[in-house]
Amino acid sequence: MPDQDERDDGLTPGYAAHRGQSPPQGTSGMAIAAFVLGLLGVAILGIIFGVAALRRIGRTRQGGKGLAIAGIVLSIAWVAVIVAVVGASGLGNPAPRPPGVAAPSSSAASSQTVDLFSLVTGDCFDNPTVTPGQTQNVTTVVQTPCSKPHNAQIFATFNVSGGMLSYPGGAKLVSLASTGCDARVRPSLDGTKLTQSMTIRFLYPLQSSWLAGHRSISCIIYNPSPTVTSSLLKS
Repeated sequence: MPDQDERDDGLTPGYAAHRGQSPPQGTSGMAIAAFVLGLLGVAILGIIFGVAALRRIGRTRQGGKGLAIAGIVLSIAWVAVIVAVVGASGLGNPAPRPPGVAAPSSSAASSQTVDLFSLVTGDCFDNPTVTPGQTQNVTTVVQTPCSKPHNAQIFATFNVSGGMLSYPGGAKLVSLASTGCDARVRPSLDGTKLTQSMTIRFLYPLQSSWLAGHRSISCIIYNPSPTVTSSLLKS
């Protein structure tokens, strides 16, 4: 009788020498991760995990193929939405100006509704009414030449570091914005044009805008009524 090591394929006598497939080994963790990332809009990682899960499932026969495919589809959908939003925000907007350079104003220019994130230092606009102590999700504003009546102007902008998966949270961004904008008041604004009724406000990206790639905080000088007819920046 041959030893166990000498038997063909190590099979026990009495069983057919047909090597069947191994039973499924549970649901793939990568497939689950791909689906969750796809739901959350973390598109790049969702696609990577989904493709990796399909390859592993093909080798190990784990469950979760449907989850992996769903994660890839959701991630691709998020990419399409982000590309569409970014592309739409760039249509009709002038070429971006370097940070710190005021936008030239012209009395002949007309007011227009623009993407909030297209505004740069020096731009004047009508700031929407916001209830004190509340955060408002604003995506568009009416930009106007600084020579025409308005109530707000961007006097400084600065960037916040962080990757797509490391959104700092509203409280942290508010703290950074408050400190950063206060430090830029004297270097940026002409004190002789300011009044006691004017206040400092700021714009920061919510999580949806952060995922779309926006990392900038805009500092605003705000007047309660739209009666300002000139730039408030230093020359």
